[in-house]
Amino acid sequence: MKAAKQKILIVDDHPENIHILRNVLHDDYKVYFALNGNDALHFVSVIHPDLILLDIIMPTLDGFAVCSRIKSREETRNIPVIFITAKNSEEDETHGLALGAVDFISKPFNPPIVKARIQTHLNLVNTFAQLRDRESLLRSILDNAMDAIITTDATGAVLDFNPAAEKLFGYQKKEITGKEISELIVPPESRTQHLTKMADFVKHADSAVVFTKRFEVTAMRSNGSTVDIEVSLATSRRGKDLYFTAFAHDISERRLLMNSLNETLKSAELANQAKSEFLANMSHEIRTPMNAIIGLTQLALKSELTPKLQDYLAKIDKSSQSMLSVINDILDFSRIEAGKMRLTPIAFHLQDVLNHLNDMFVHQVDEKGIALQWSVPEGIPTLWGDAMRLEQVLTNLIGNAIKFTERGEVHVLTVLGEQRVNQILLKFSVHDSGIGISPDRLLELFEPFVQADGSITRKYGGTGLGLVICKRIVNMMGGKIWVESQQGTGSTFHFTAAFEIKSRHGERPSIPASTLHQLNVLLLGTEDDSTKEIEKILQSLTFITTTVYDISAAATALQEAHKADKPHALLVMNQHHPDLDMVQLFAALSRKLAKRFPDVVMPKSVLLTNGDSALVAQRAKSAGISACFEQPLRRSSLFNTLLDMFSTTAVYTPPAGELGSTDAHLKAALGGTRVLVVEDNPINRQVIRELLERIGVVVEEAEHGGIALRMLQTSPYDIVLMDLQMPEMDGLTATRIIRSNARFKALPIIAMTAHAMEEDRQKCLSVGMNDHVGKPINLHDLYRTLARWVAMELPVADLLLQPVQESTVLQEEPVSCFSVAGVDTVTGLERLAGNRVLYEKLLRQMYEDHAQDAEKIARALESNEHALAERLAHTIKSIAGQLGAHKLHMAAKNLEESIALQSSQLNKNKKLFDESLSEVMQSLAAFASPPATAVAPTPKAIHDMTTLVTLLRELAVLLREQDSKADTLLQPLSTQLRGQPVEELLQAMTQRLKHYDYEGACETLTEIAQTVGVSLD
Repeated sequence: MKAAKQKILIVDDHPENIHILRNVLHDDYKVYFALNGNDALHFVSVIHPDLILLDIIMPTLDGFAVCSRIKSREETRNIPVIFITAKNSEEDETHGLALGAVDFISKPFNPPIVKARIQTHLNLVNTFAQLRDRESLLRSILDNAMDAIITTDATGAVLDFNPAAEKLFGYQKKEITGKEISELIVPPESRTQHLTKMADFVKHADSAVVFTKRFEVTAMRSNGSTVDIEVSLATSRRGKDLYFTAFAHDISERRLLMNSLNETLKSAELANQAKSEFLANMSHEIRTPMNAIIGLTQLALKSELTPKLQDYLAKIDKSSQSMLSVINDILDFSRIEAGKMRLTPIAFHLQDVLNHLNDMFVHQVDEKGIALQWSVPEGIPTLWGDAMRLEQVLTNLIGNAIKFTERGEVHVLTVLGEQRVNQILLKFSVHDSGIGISPDRLLELFEPFVQADGSITRKYGGTGLGLVICKRIVNMMGGKIWVESQQGTGSTFHFTAAFEIKSRHGERPSIPASTLHQLNVLLLGTEDDSTKEIEKILQSLTFITTTVYDISAAATALQEAHKADKPHALLVMNQHHPDLDMVQLFAALSRKLAKRFPDVVMPKSVLLTNGDSALVAQRAKSAGISACFEQPLRRSSLFNTLLDMFSTTAVYTPPAGELGSTDAHLKAALGGTRVLVVEDNPINRQVIRELLERIGVVVEEAEHGGIALRMLQTSPYDIVLMDLQMPEMDGLTATRIIRSNARFKALPIIAMTAHAMEEDRQKCLSVGMNDHVGKPINLHDLYRTLARWVAMELPVADLLLQPVQESTVLQEEPVSCFSVAGVDTVTGLERLAGNRVLYEKLLRQMYEDHAQDAEKIARALESNEHALAERLAHTIKSIAGQLGAHKLHMAAKNLEESIALQSSQLNKNKKLFDESLSEVMQSLAAFASPPATAVAPTPKAIHDMTTLVTLLRELAVLLREQDSKADTLLQPLSTQLRGQPVEELLQAMTQRLKHYDYEGACETLTEIAQTVGVSLD
């Protein structure tokens, strides 16, 4: 909810002074006024203002007398009073301050100084009120605290003793205040130590809140008994005086409980230590023979064996691997129970982990006759996390999926989840078409030593600890794990894990990389099992593989692929036979190809070697072969080398959206964006605010750069729209100061300027601005520029790039044009998205605020105040351009330039400006105040009586309360009463409001209501 405006009472017997102050203050405060001292005292007791601006010299009851009475009353004495006077004598100031006034403001008024002083004193009022509330709250906390709270001075004399302290120690506050705490609460045997510590505290005390100590001591009650207490001691200074505040509570029961708990913990730690030592010893004792068993078995499997021995040893190897897995599970589980499992983060590529897993399981799935499928998105950056533990989780889940799947496939899916600036969430899913899990066992699946079915252990083996370990690892990675399954149709285990992003650019893409997907590969091999294994690896990488066994067939295959416009991108050569020299064969193939098929280009080449890899690699490189690999070939190594070879880099690009042309699309793209509009011209501020608020942008305003700097320190903004020419502090200066603060280095700052020259643009960029929008403000340019900087990845819709006259953005109804001489109302309305109510309001405001600008500029020039004259011309130029007064806009522009350059054309341009301004203002005078007709019109039926009654009654309330917002209801009321015989009454009420005659305006409103038959009660 928006905070209510603070109330200011202006007391002055001159209405013109009230009018000036009201214009300065009504946007920020709720303004009331009184024309004499008696009325002022009445209003003070009725509305209780937050601040009073009080004239000194007034008839009957002067300002000093009014101030004296206000300060003599308990209920009003805290209201700050600021005297306003044209005679700012030392004697008056002394007398006023003695009466209780807080400040003096001299006439004539300087609006920025008036606002600054008022805000300063209101801030002080708020601060004092907060301090009073805080003091009351603190006293309530002290009195109701469950802990004993005791405050002493540096000598140990008690200053405060709350009710909880009375209850704990048995003393009443009145009997202990002023006495030494060491004599009453500290046991005799501890007093020397207590005094020594207090002296040490005093010696090392600092000038503010110094330190906090927490310790346990034994204290003495009033009856002589003792109590164990825990004390937190805070030390503070007020001026030169040092104070101690002790917070104490009874810990007697806690000590008894802790003593018992410590004994229990010691027993548990001894037992846990014994278990850990047993597991460590068992691990060492079992692993030593297991390593020998596994190693010797694998060596034996590579020797020449009879089929029966080969079968025996293969089964021994499989069983020993299973046993080692069980041991690893038990050790990991013991680490989890002891709280000693830790993650070890490193930088890694996810694809390297997945490639290793594929190599690990490829033979296992081949043996079972099932498929292992991988789905991984492109563009995953380098990650920072524990790759080994991630691989452990996936190994467990994939191994289980393969174990329980007899036919079909196992599918491993990786999905990109939530992405932040430096973190990414990945979701992994392992789906199988296996035996599935019954629903009643799903909830227990992640409990220790639990499996999906009691018979599983006998058939498949396992400890029932794998999923428990997986759950713990996933939790440590900031994710969660769950399962979906139906008995007989398979299971899907899902888990998420969060990783830091190490880098985004220059990343290797995930399989399948767009450049490597369906790569056309020619394999030159030998007719044996080794070539078949290589074929499997190439096909698993989605490569289209053609296999040949001699160089003639290779040359023919290359030529035919070239003819079919599907040339081979890669040649893989398998040097498996010791008698074959593939480097010589490659050279021979190159010669043959050049002779027989000169138009065929030799593809990139890879050689798989058996012998001395360094020697062969050197010869291969000299022959022009791209890369060498020693067999057995690792799928992941080949893939990564090919990525580098074909330069398949994947630069990270966030998902793009679309910025459409409707309210919904604009709100989706820009809604909620916080924009600070820095602009001294109120009409321009209102235009920008209403254009942005209608699409959900949160707008706050600053009248110049100095205010913007203060607002940036206290509130966060997504973007700043910065005018260049402003009083107090211009946009270029403000931007330099903003950019000097590292906190705002990345904050987009967009210049709002009518200057379109390249040097002006460079000036904006040189101080740190990011972009600019031109004046007059065009809503399409404004939305497009915001979209570019608020969400730089979003492509702007074509509609926003179309010329203004073709736009339909945010037009709620067809533009209804009307005629005002000197003003292009069609263009003006389009710049406000067809909002005629707003447009008419801004035209009237232009008339009221700038009709006298010609005279103001002339006086400024006569007084050699050229800066003021230039600023006035600049302001009317901006407003005229925004509202479609093209001729006036150009005349003001030429005049502004003439003043700035002291041009010889100044007088000529001033004359043209005066003529253009006069033409527009004469039209607006008629537009703003329609002439009364000689013959009273025949009253029309009131179209919406409900709305009229509401408006009349709301206006009546505002007038009775002398609320400055009353004038905002005049236009809608005039619209509702169009055609009724009350136009003169409306004009009279408007004039009375302009002179702050709220009582007279209220009487006129009563006449209007009676004329149209509405009761204001």
